[in-house]
Amino acid sequence: MIFQYRDGIYSLARITGPTHNLLRIKLADENVGKVAVTALSEEPPINITLDEVHRQVTEGIEYIKANRQSGFYVSEVQYVPSDTFSPTVYRNLIIEIAKRIEKIALSDSSQSHIT
Repeated sequence: MIFQYRDGIYSLARITGPTHNLLRIKLADENVGKVAVTALSEEPPINITLDEVHRQVTEGIEYIKANRQSGFYVSEVQYVPSDTFSPTVYRNLIIEIAKRIEKIALSDSSQSHIT
């Protein structure tokens, strides 16, 4: 998996053989209600719908909130409709993004205590 952070957007790309998925998220300081979902392109084929991505991301956010101490508020999600369909891939990708963000935060906080 390829994890990046640029211009306020966290992204995670998963490429395994012939399957590929990209999820980008923007975090918020507080709960914004319904997460905005945006398709990064409209070129065919359309393998996954905006509603399906929203459902999976919502499930992932609910899992994160139930299993993590820190607040995790997502304001926007971006995806590629021609990515490979899976009924759980975006749920799993957002959970993995949260884990990586948490790991970075823990690493940063432990280094700030070194004198």
